[in-house]
Amino acid sequence: MKHHGLFNAAVCAFLAFTVTGNANAKPWIVQADGIEINWSNLTARFDGVAASDVAKQDGLKDLERTAWRNGYERAVPVLDRVLRDQHAKTGTPVNESDGGLAKARSEVVKSVQSLNATFFASGAVEVSMEAKLRDGFAHALRKAGAGHAGTGGTSGGLVLRLPKGVDPAIAFWLVDSSGKVLFEPRKGSAAAVAQGAMGRWFRNADKSELSAIIGNSHETLNVDGVREGNRLVIDGDRFNALRDETLKALADGRVALISQ
Repeated sequence: MKHHGLFNAAVCAFLAFTVTGNANAKPWIVQADGIEINWSNLTARFDGVAASDVAKQDGLKDLERTAWRNGYERAVPVLDRVLRDQHAKTGTPVNESDGGLAKARSEVVKSVQSLNATFFASGAVEVSMEAKLRDGFAHALRKAGAGHAGTGGTSGGLVLRLPKGVDPAIAFWLVDSSGKVLFEPRKGSAAAVAQGAMGRWFRNADKSELSAIIGNSHETLNVDGVREGNRLVIDGDRFNALRDETLKALADGRVALISQ
């Protein structure tokens, strides 16, 4: 998140991809109406600004609170839209009477915190903020049927190497070339629900990042294509040859999805 200049009020294209990070570690970051959704750690970052009326001589704390409120009010509708979008991607209808959905929204909103503030000579203040999306996404996974299986408790994991044109999502299906479903969200365990996703998404990742997500050893599957409804096409024979601990890792969400 940049902290020079004022908040850019121009609306970015929803879910337009951008890449940030250093040469080795590139989290998968998506721009959503001026908010950065980080699919590697399931957080959202955004800015708020306030400009001081020099004659009024507002105190710095008042300005900072105004900037926080500005960013919060801009972000909440976008965060709600992202949450609703992920519910839809699991194939479950978004029901406004669902008390759980309301609680999921509340958890995301309550998680908003300030990271830092930048004060400019002009009297303006820019505050950088972050929201955690995990608890909101966990509700969507439960609605899709995940969470009934136990955890695998193994150290291994799985890497899914993706082709171009894949949108990040908390849930996905693995299918073979004929369309037969090999793995689906309802096979996800309580561990996947707890982390709020069936895996974490990277634009490349270094070894330390991978070990934090999937442990020190892992299997790799190449995704040959993507079909409607978050269907990732893989080699069925290769999938069937995976070890039991790898299948448990998949159920637990110990998966790194890496773009090529």
